[in-house]
Amino acid sequence: MVSLRLPFLKVFKCLRGEGQLKIQGSVVNVPIDLTKTTSILPRRAENLTAIKIMKVKLKRKSCFKQHYLYQNVRPMLVVKALMDLRDQPLYRSAEIDEEWYSHVTNHIQSISKNMDLLINEESDEVVNEELDNPGTIDSMVENGDYVSFSPGKGIRPLSILIDDHAEEKAFPNLFGGHPRKVKDPLKNYSKVIRSELINSDRRFAADTPNLFFKCEVFVYKQIANNVQIIMRKNKKENITAGDVAN
Repeated sequence: MVSLRLPFLKVFKCLRGEGQLKIQGSVVNVPIDLTKTTSILPRRAENLTAIKIMKVKLKRKSCFKQHYLYQNVRPMLVVKALMDLRDQPLYRSAEIDEEWYSHVTNHIQSISKNMDLLINEESDEVVNEELDNPGTIDSMVENGDYVSFSPGKGIRPLSILIDDHAEEKAFPNLFGGHPRKVKDPLKNYSKVIRSELINSDRRFAADTPNLFFKCEVFVYKQIANNVQIIMRKNKKENITAGDVAN
């Protein structure tokens, strides 16, 4: 919901092998306009706090019947994540509806201050109350309404090799809006991804879309290197795909 790049991946389960996944086709890297993405959220702050869960269907194109992603979204958490990311380097130049953003953030900050005061008051009076059967009061009301939208409509995809910081912008949950500290990560990309995957922080190794994204970038990088080498060595005017493969 708050990523600056949306990578479209076709991930399927393998017929043989339990828990094995495969990717079909290429990765389509689409720039996302945060103004368009956040437009599906409630425009008034009071409604934002009242609506706990929204069903969101994300499509490649609005004319398609099938959706690419279908998830339950909590609008309050989306806005809080956007508040944290706006101060990060990759999000400072991102365009967003400033009037709506300031209205919502001021309301959330006032709510958080009131919650802190209530917690401090309740901590003074410690009351231990145990419910006889707490499982009977647990309930969930599910509404059948959903919001369907295509954030990349009318936007031309970018190459993952040409687009600067494409991976960091596509996965803010892993990078937190920060670019890699390496000056040119694609130059030694194999070492970069190896360092991230064997890191003690297992978020990179546990994120399936990010693993396939790294794999596609690595393959594209190898193809680009082979093309550059064959262009230097081959003196023929017409170069075929077989020459590059060899």
